[in-house]
Amino acid sequence: RTYEGLADTLARANAEAAFYGVHLTEFRSGTDVEAAMAWVEANEKILGVEYTDLSARPTRNFSYFRTFLVFSGKADGYADDAQPKTNEYAALAWMAKCFGYEPGSETWNLKTLSVIVPSALSTSEKGDLSGDKINAFLRYAGNNVMIGGYMVSGEWIDVIRFRDWLKHEMQIRVFNVLKGNRKVPYTDEGIGMVQGAMKAALAAGQTVGGIAATEYDADGNEIPGYTVIVPRSADLTDAQRKTRKLTGCKYTARLSGAVHAVEISGYLTF
Repeated sequence: RTYEGLADTLARANAEAAFYGVHLTEFRSGTDVEAAMAWVEANEKILGVEYTDLSARPTRNFSYFRTFLVFSGKADGYADDAQPKTNEYAALAWMAKCFGYEPGSETWNLKTLSVIVPSALSTSEKGDLSGDKINAFLRYAGNNVMIGGYMVSGEWIDVIRFRDWLKHEMQIRVFNVLKGNRKVPYTDEGIGMVQGAMKAALAAGQTVGGIAATEYDADGNEIPGYTVIVPRSADLTDAQRKTRKLTGCKYTARLSGAVHAVEISGYLTF
């Protein structure tokens, strides 16, 4: 039997029903995983891949920002030849858990997963996985939780997801300004309408928790959560205005980030 290429399958599926998360329940060879990694990178999706054999990592490519790996083998309390079937879907369970949170409101670290059994790993094995930015479901402080939250590149999964959400939110809000008005004039007034849509998207990102709130340094100086810069109509050339394409609209925003660990020092005295 001959199968079509995995990239072609994903493209057909995307044309039928748009989706964001990708998981391979079958066809998990290194070749298939690499093909899926390349496709999600080009199509702004997220791919989750788990593996259960420490010696058979499906990829060693660290250049992708949209794929995360989960090691879910060596299940605690199970023999090597009798591992729980559910652990073969740990990445899928993790996506199901975290996609339930609004983008920007979550970190993927320290999340519990139903029916997945934690891995029993040595200290060196844990260190090797962490060093390679591979996530694992472990027993920690009496809890079964996902440890990590990385893409294979080392970027945080929640950062990529929030960035995608913010891009989509801003596109929709700006488009609605263009569509919802009889016309948006190529004047400071019209440019201000676009600026307002950009600010609204960033404010929504702040509300959900992805963008930091405005803060102040020790001297009372304001550190804004975001800034928006748009050009003045008078600074644009006649040729630019003739194209009816507004360029030079920019924003900066500070991610709120997340605390994953705490270092505490102190001393006792009489």
